[in-house]
Amino acid sequence: MDGTEKPHTQSVKPLEFMQSQLSSIFDSINEGVYVADTQTHDLLYVNRYIKEVLGRDPVGEKCYRAFQNLDEPCAFCTNDIILERKYEPYEWEYYNTFLDRHYWIVDRVIKWLDGRDVRCEFAIDITQRKKAQNECEKVQQALQDTNEILEKIFSTTYLSIAYLDTDFNYIRVNRAYAQAASCETRHFVGKNYFELYPDRELETIFRQVIQSGQAYTGREREFAPTSPVDKSVTVWDWTLHPVRDGRNEVDGLLLCLSDISERKQAQEKLLNYQKQLRTLASELSLTEERERRRIAADLHDSIGQTLAFTQIKLEMLREATEDDHITASLDDISGLIEQAIKDTHSLMFELSPPILHELGFEAALEWLVEYIQQQHGLPCILEKYTEMTNGLNTDASVVLFRAVRELLINAAKHARPTQVRVKLQEKTGILRVLVEDDGKGFEVDKIEAPSVKTGGYGLFNIKERLEHMGGRLEIKSEIGLGTRMILVLPLDGSKT
Repeated sequence: MDGTEKPHTQSVKPLEFMQSQLSSIFDSINEGVYVADTQTHDLLYVNRYIKEVLGRDPVGEKCYRAFQNLDEPCAFCTNDIILERKYEPYEWEYYNTFLDRHYWIVDRVIKWLDGRDVRCEFAIDITQRKKAQNECEKVQQALQDTNEILEKIFSTTYLSIAYLDTDFNYIRVNRAYAQAASCETRHFVGKNYFELYPDRELETIFRQVIQSGQAYTGREREFAPTSPVDKSVTVWDWTLHPVRDGRNEVDGLLLCLSDISERKQAQEKLLNYQKQLRTLASELSLTEERERRRIAADLHDSIGQTLAFTQIKLEMLREATEDDHITASLDDISGLIEQAIKDTHSLMFELSPPILHELGFEAALEWLVEYIQQQHGLPCILEKYTEMTNGLNTDASVVLFRAVRELLINAAKHARPTQVRVKLQEKTGILRVLVEDDGKGFEVDKIEAPSVKTGGYGLFNIKERLEHMGGRLEIKSEIGLGTRMILVLPLDGSKT
């Protein structure tokens, strides 16, 4: 080797050393680094990371073939941009469909070992960051959508809603809350609830919700007027919910109120109408009973006496004749009249037992027990634990008698018992009549409403009549275990 070649040899060795050093540095970077010819697109260098991703060394291949699996340069190739910028970097983001990865790319022109301008690219894999970013954007969008929905609900719901801090200062109220107070929503913000509406009992409840973290529900609470103009008291159902922060600590309260004033008024009107209806029904029942008594009295005074007088006349005629044929005919007629008298007496007792009005409820009950036993062949036992010291008035006697009669007939017809017991007890001004059988029983919840199938008074009607007079009907029954009915009525007309 002559002397003219020594300088060139000496200059190549430092360049090779520099290339080796750069290669070592780039191989230690856990991101993609490559160098490509800007004219031919040939890969001149790739670092270890790219070799591992591709599973081979692509040096010498076309960059678009190695990285994009294309047969021609990429439409988005940035060579023209970086050549124009010369040695200034160009940054951009790109999704590689071939590798299914997202990259943040930095491209720039550098001088290669032979002095030509080449493309040097740093490709930073941001796939995981991109996924996290996308997930974050989805969550943010979902939160935004949820907030919009909640805002719509908050603004348009008929419920009055107020959001308070733990010192009971208003943070926000919805339109319904403000309208209930005839104010604008901004009127409440920053003001203290109990300075506007002092209430020690309510303040205690608010504090308990904050301390316990448990919601509270109130029913039919009367609230003071929320407007100085409107002095009417309103009735509300309301709930108080604790609002928790990220540490699960209560940092606010959500007050939700529903104005039930109109519903309450409607309920009171309905109760009043029901009371009037009970009164009318009771009056109708008592009027019916008085009419029954009048008809029974007419039967006794007219038809009953006429039949009795006719029977006497026939007996006198029978004694006056000696003709056996006439005597036999008179006996037949006398038998028919006797049956008519018995039927008249039965009809009188069916309409209105005279014993009830003449001797009172206890005597009428004794007769009724014997009558049911005779008519239906059902063993009936009457037990009196105490003698009644205070007599029932006429209306109460009629209601109780009709009720017991209905219960006994129902037991005889439907329960199939072997016996029925009627127990009478008066204690401290309260009369109790128990009608108990050992029959087949029934499901109590199925006879709470009136039914045309029950006939007569019906259990519903019995209950209504007793309640109108301050009493009540207690029903206990199970399938196969018999039935116990207890009629309770105060003797002084007060509520039991």
